[in-house]
Amino acid sequence: MNSRCPFFTKMHPLVLLIYILGMLIVTMSSLNPLLLSLSLISGIVVLIFLKGKKAKLSFIIFFSIPILIFMILIQPLFYHTGQTVLFYVNESAVYKENYIYGGIVSLMLIAGVVWCMVLRELLDSEKIYYLFGKLSPTLGLFFTMILRFIPLMRERLEQIHEGEIAMGRIGPNAGHIATIRNRLKEVSILVGWSLESSIETANSMESRGYGLKGRTSYNRFNFKGLDIGLMILESVALVYMIAVLVTKGFRVYYLPVIILNKWDIFNILGLIVFVVLALLPIIQEIIYKIWEAMNND
Repeated sequence: MNSRCPFFTKMHPLVLLIYILGMLIVTMSSLNPLLLSLSLISGIVVLIFLKGKKAKLSFIIFFSIPILIFMILIQPLFYHTGQTVLFYVNESAVYKENYIYGGIVSLMLIAGVVWCMVLRELLDSEKIYYLFGKLSPTLGLFFTMILRFIPLMRERLEQIHEGEIAMGRIGPNAGHIATIRNRLKEVSILVGWSLESSIETANSMESRGYGLKGRTSYNRFNFKGLDIGLMILESVALVYMIAVLVTKGFRVYYLPVIILNKWDIFNILGLIVFVVLALLPIIQEIIYKIWEAMNND
């Protein structure tokens, strides 16, 4: 979690869950280019707001390139549906509509990945265990350990690599074979470290009474008036956007012909509601800062 700790991150976990699920549901349920563009931009803005300078936008770019290459360049070569012929490959037509469709699907997938990164910032392991622990303690613990395991392994691997450099075992002039050998050695050290850590974790869980009948656990989350208000606001906004999706307000057809539905006030209001909900963490932070400044005066 970011040390800046925006006010929105202090909300009840259920409020955060409804927010992020709403963003993911709407984003992954539409192929409207305007909606997906707004979703991607809003997701990046919220991610930068939550993480500050630690936001790894390079990861988004690195992850997006393979998706774009596959969906835009490769997918149209195997999917022959459309109206505007661009060229032929082995007597099979390649259509412009396929490239446009591939680009839109890529945009949807990238936006979904960005919102998953936002989810990781909003819901830490403690909040996820609180949300799902009562339904299934084992499943809740499983999810929390997975979310913790991936960044922990990355951090430990960096520590091992830096240690190898500090001991002079890895030099700038090392050849490819030596580099591969050192990397394999680092992975071996990481596996040993992880196994040892898992044994310590299991012993710690056993000593704390994990799995015993009637065992209770502490949580610091309580519903407050602001949490209830935000949850109602998010639910109403999400229901409205789902209504727009169900009535095909954001529907766009790409194959075989590109067809855009006519926009009306119902659809435009849906976009406005979506952007407001997407930027809710920033809007709440601004309101909180204004309220704090007024009280200090």
